[in-house]
Order: sequence, then C-alpha cells, then structure tokens
Amino acid sequence: MIKLVKPVEVHGWGNDAKPETPTVTGEWILVDWLTKEDNCIKHKGEDNGGHAKKHCCLIMASKCTQLTLCERTHKTVLTKVSAMEDQWRNAHDWVNNTGVGVLRDDGKDVFDNLVTGRCSFCCDLEPIMIDEPEQIQLQLVKTQMIQMTKMMLSMMKMRVRILVPFPKPSLNRQRKRRLMLKVRRR
Repeated sequence: MIKLVKPVEVHGWGNDAKPETPTVTGEWILVDWLTKEDNCIKHKGEDNGGHAKKHCCLIMASKCTQLTLCERTHKTVLTKVSAMEDQWRNAHDWVNNTGVGVLRDDGKDVFDNLVTGRCSFCCDLEPIMIDEPEQIQLQLVKTQMIQMTKMMLSMMKMRVRILVPFPKPSLNRQRKRRLMLKVRRR
C-alpha cells in the first residue's frame, strides 16, 4: 500500500476559500462576476463582443484559481454556472408556488431560511436571472406592438390627409390675401 506524502484535499465551491480570505469562495466569485456590468449577457452569448461562452468561463476560472484553494477549468465553471441557474429557477418556482403559503402561515424568517436553503445566492442572482427568455420574449412582443401601433397611427394620419381635403379659406382670408398681394406689388 502506497501512502501519499500530502493527501489531496477536495474542496467544494462553497468551502474553497483561502484562510486569509474566508468569505471569498468559488461560488461567491462566480456570483460576483456574473452580477457585475453586463457579464451575464456576455456569458449567455447575447452581445458578447465576439467572445464565446468558453472565453467567459476561462475568465471566471482564472479568478477562482487565483483567489481560492482550488484550480478550476472552464468546463467546471460552465457546469457550476448551469447548476446555479437551475438552483435559482427551482428556488424561484418554489417562492412563487409553495412559498406563498409558507410566507403567509409561518412568517418571513422561516420563509427566508427555506429560500436560502434552496439557493444561497437567490437574492444576488435575481436581477440577472429575472430576465429569462420568457421575460425577454414578453418585452420583445411589447416593443413590436408599440412599433406597429406607431406605424398604424402614422399611416392613419397619412390617409386622413389624403381623404380629407383642406378646408376652403373663408372669404375674409381670401380678401386679406388679395390685399396683401396688392400691397406687395406696389
């Protein structure tokens, strides 16, 4: 039997912090990176400036490797981010269904503990996760409806201009114009 000189320690995403920075875990780094600026949009592949999802995962992996005890790869980061998204969706669904009754019957403290038990970073990810495809689709439909309405209104205005002739000027206006012309000619 061979004994290793220094056994390898296995660290999860939530307990891989260095002793000098005990709150900086791999999970915290991912949440922090995703919630800053438009990094989440880049990671999802929308308007990413030519960078692939792999590039974003490499950036997060290098941050995790520098700031924690574990060496992370782009594949492990991609897997973890996907798992975090699933965790958030499950917690969000629970909040909107079963959680309503728990909040009403058991109070806010119990409710908050149950939500953080399901997804410890639920509140942190909400601003970026709430814009999921169905929300984006809804916004797109609203935008298209507004554009169509504006277009229809402009077409209606054009049609009104074509169908309704300009009103004939009153006799007083005609006289005033003639007088103005006479004055100008002199």
